[in-house]
Amino acid sequence: MITNPKRLNKLSGPASVFPPRRAVYLALFVWLSCQPGIVCAQESAPPKQDPQPAATNPGPGEAADELYEQYRSLVEQRKLNIREINRLYASMPIGVVQAQAEQRRKISLLVLRNREIEEEMVQTAVRALKSKRPSQPVLARLLMNRIDRHLDGKNPQVPFDPTQALELLQTLADSNSSKPDLTSYLYYANMLCNRFDKAREILDKATGEGFKVPATTVPQLEAYEAKWKKELAARSVEMAKDDLPRVLIETDAGNIEVELFENEAPNTVHNFVALVENGFYDGLTFHLVEPTRFCQSGCPRGDGAGEADYRIPSESGKPNARSHFAGSLSMVQNSGDTCSSQFLITRQPLSNLDGKNTVFGRVVEGMPVVYSLRSAQPGRARSNASPPSRILKATILRKREHPYAPRKITDNGRDPSTEPGGDGSR
Repeated sequence: MITNPKRLNKLSGPASVFPPRRAVYLALFVWLSCQPGIVCAQESAPPKQDPQPAATNPGPGEAADELYEQYRSLVEQRKLNIREINRLYASMPIGVVQAQAEQRRKISLLVLRNREIEEEMVQTAVRALKSKRPSQPVLARLLMNRIDRHLDGKNPQVPFDPTQALELLQTLADSNSSKPDLTSYLYYANMLCNRFDKAREILDKATGEGFKVPATTVPQLEAYEAKWKKELAARSVEMAKDDLPRVLIETDAGNIEVELFENEAPNTVHNFVALVENGFYDGLTFHLVEPTRFCQSGCPRGDGAGEADYRIPSESGKPNARSHFAGSLSMVQNSGDTCSSQFLITRQPLSNLDGKNTVFGRVVEGMPVVYSLRSAQPGRARSNASPPSRILKATILRKREHPYAPRKITDNGRDPSTEPGGDGSR
């Protein structure tokens, strides 16, 4: 797993990574993170009262133009909605079920509208910063807050998405607005997106400029570079032949198309294709989503304790086994080096899973959907809980011209493919 720059104490240079106003920026980040309307409204208590939004008026050197006025208008709309949410909570009817339901419906609509407003605020900030107008620090701080959320995965309303973070970082880097040093953010986001060559450029430039790099950073990058070189060589051969099986996974969040590594993990691919053809995955939830790491499905019980009614041997220990990068499809390994039906899709490179889970495919289309998948949120009030994302249907798009019948491990714990006369006998 790649370490978040905040836990690296940044790639720190001779001066602070943040400018002298660091405390102001951090205070703003904390304030924005705590705002009602960004998180789901709770039934148990009303959202906190909204303080005056920071910097709604242009400060020294800021441009009071049309885009900035649009941003200020959005801030005011959001503030009015929060006040109305607080009023509705304070006046919640007691003991009148229908009236309570109507009140909660109004609150939910206002919360949803505030999420839309927050997205509009971000897009307005992006347009303003791209226009090369005079410095607008408040808009830069807004984007930094959104970047932090896309990279830390702590806010379910702003999904972990390093590709979105990279786009916002590039906007900030190209703008003439004052901003914190972006070196560690750019390095981290590029690593998360499998862009190891770009991460190398950033790291070399940082060290050349006197930045202090944590001792683990260079070895970690070198290890990923070596694995990625091997991965690209394999993908080059696969693209030339263009005959690997592909599966379309339709979810309630969108579609994900995956290509399966039948050359390196043939039995795991046979197993997955057979389960898809039997409709095994249709209707199953993503029962486990670790926001910055992976999304996991394939449990018929929906709690991680279920599997298909058989197991197969793991192929994670093969010499030509593929590695875990962002977008890898990996079969979850059980005890005794066996697998069954549960699989995960990685959201970042996860070398700690290499040699444990079998990588048997990769996402070719739909990574934004992978980032948006969610699991159930335990501990939430039932009416506010978001249901877990679900596989609607999995469909074979193409496969090779031979039967797909996996070698299974029998009840006595032996692999029949190793037995004389078994289905895999040589």
